[in-house]
Amino acid sequence: SEFGEDTFSFFLFSDEVRLAKPSFEVFSLCHKEINRIHQSDVIKEKIVHIGDNYDNDYIASLNYGFKSYLLGN
Repeated sequence: SEFGEDTFSFFLFSDEVRLAKPSFEVFSLCHKEINRIHQSDVIKEKIVHIGDNYDNDYIASLNYGFKSYLLGN
């Protein structure tokens, strides 16, 4: 089955928020939104970022402190 809104708390697309990865700003915005949704301070290590670009998604999110999964080509 495909992942959908019932699988994740929310989706954030960098082009929609006008922030470019690998800038930490996009990951910071994501972290703030997760904290708002869960009404608590969720530690970065509990957050998973999923992306398809090795440098801009996988490495950048790991460097920010998130867990990260890379979708393969």
